[in-house]
Amino acid sequence: MPHTTAMRRLGIHGEAETRRLQRKWKVQGEAYLGAARERRQEMADAPSVFTQIVEAVTTVRDAWAPIPSVIAQLQSAFNGPDMRQKFEQLRASQKVRLFKQYASMLRVQRLNGFRRW
Repeated sequence: MPHTTAMRRLGIHGEAETRRLQRKWKVQGEAYLGAARERRQEMADAPSVFTQIVEAVTTVRDAWAPIPSVIAQLQSAFNGPDMRQKFEQLRASQKVRLFKQYASMLRVQRLNGFRRW
């Protein structure tokens, strides 16, 4: 497409403006074309949006791949006999502590002459 036609399609219709751009094109046209060709080549070489999305999904999937095995290890550790025994000991110690607190509260109430309101 001739450069004057391109100017008209861009909405440049004034004669003075057209002449000014024609002179500018005559001096720097090859540089503009070279830059435009480089931009076109860069866009052709750039990966598409679809390719970028696929790469991102693959990266996330690979990063999350070890998570199921870690969860399985944690489940086996928490469901193991050692952990169950520790939980039972903890539960028993909590029951003992609560029983001691209750007994202490009863003693204090007896000493204070337990009154009902």
